[in-house]
Amino acid sequence: HNGRFWMLLNDLPNVAASQPGVSADWTSLDAGRVTARITANTTAVAGVYYVAATAGITLTVPTNFAKNDYIGGRNASGGNCNINWGTNTLCGDAPEAPMGWPANGQFEAYFDGVTFG
Repeated sequence: HNGRFWMLLNDLPNVAASQPGVSADWTSLDAGRVTARITANTTAVAGVYYVAATAGITLTVPTNFAKNDYIGGRNASGGNCNINWGTNTLCGDAPEAPMGWPANGQFEAYFDGVTFG
């Protein structure tokens, strides 16, 4: 829902009557580590830790992240990859476009509502 993974906390007779992110019936799954192995260019989703398995691919970070959203990753491809932050900023600055993601490089970033840090 809205590009995020959600977990239902309450037994509901009709889940369609309760909206994730609005109702306390749901929590986002940012607390654990949801991992996705990627082998092609991928658009990131909040709360996911990406493992690049193919050299040369680009992970694109969209602008729909909410305050306290997390994203992370590890480049296990053996070659260089890229991270495209788009119009997002890192610590208030515009990163290079695309940013190099070296072999064995790792990152974790949290969005404070304005910038990733």
